[in-house]
Amino acid sequence: MINWVSPLRRLSVPGAFEPGAFASVRATTYHTGVDLYTRPMSDVFAVEDSTIVACGDFTGPTAGSPWYLDTGFIMAEGPSGVVCYGEIGDDSDLSIRVGDHLKAGDRVGWVRQVLKRDKGFGTSMLHLELYKHNTRLPVDWPRRMFPMSLFSRPSELLDPTPHLVSIDSEYDCTLRHVILHSRPGSTFRIDGTFYVVSRRLSDQHIKAITFEAGLSDSELHLNYNMSIDPECRMIKI
Repeated sequence: MINWVSPLRRLSVPGAFEPGAFASVRATTYHTGVDLYTRPMSDVFAVEDSTIVACGDFTGPTAGSPWYLDTGFIMAEGPSGVVCYGEIGDDSDLSIRVGDHLKAGDRVGWVRQVLKRDKGFGTSMLHLELYKHNTRLPVDWPRRMFPMSLFSRPSELLDPTPHLVSIDSEYDCTLRHVILHSRPGSTFRIDGTFYVVSRRLSDQHIKAITFEAGLSDSELHLNYNMSIDPECRMIKI
């Protein structure tokens, strides 16, 4: 797997069953990317060396979705495929054009507010998609009759989650971070190993883990904890 750099200064990747996750269920579609919630105007950076292959309107009236505010997208092709940076704006001083080359970490734009009202997770995010090579436009993933709908994923669409989870930033996590953010299905990187949470961690589990390890929760890394309490479970993936 190609190693990416973080597209945001602070990265929080949703777990498998959280809003904003890849393939999460929407009213009439499945989610085609991963929503990385952040503040409006947050800088967006290229995840790998790449070449811009497309740009345009992503949401809003001009993009055919008037229930959202106006945002744009940039698609850039690199070693891992074509990355779509959606729900962003670009600065005129960046002068980004199709054919321009990006180095990993180059600024490609900034996050724009996309939601008209806050549904509990914020109103702005980087919507990041990944496609096979030679893709030039974002696609939709319509829901069809169960149980075949999940098998209707567009052939060019890929899941960017493993790339995002593998990014070092914020992912060698302390227990405190996991307690605050984990739900069943959440994925974490701990000392180079990937885990998925199978059960939510309670306050009692936290106390048992920290007491056994003899560390404060701000110091404790998860590689100490999984054999201590049978109700506090992580599955290696």
